[in-house]
Amino acid sequence: LAIRLLGSFFLKEEAMGMGDIKLAAGIGAFLGWKIGLISFFISFLLGAVIVIILLLTHLKKRKDKIPFAPFLIGAALISLFLGDKLLYFYLSCIYC
Repeated sequence: LAIRLLGSFFLKEEAMGMGDIKLAAGIGAFLGWKIGLISFFISFLLGAVIVIILLLTHLKKRKDKIPFAPFLIGAALISLFLGDKLLYFYLSCIYC
């Protein structure tokens, strides 16, 4: 919800729909808060990479709306299978 409010404030338009918020909450409830946060972070990374590719190849324009739910679901699947390993890797990098 904070991401939606901040994005809307800075972009002056809706940055994230309530469906995305509900989906992210459901994913977080299913995966747990630690892996859920990792999943949310991965969804932004996936989204950024795909959107940059779409913009560079001129398949999408900057003002086009791009659904965020596929990135949330893809990140949830990655986190479901690799979440513990990603969390351990992240924590080992911080506390070396």
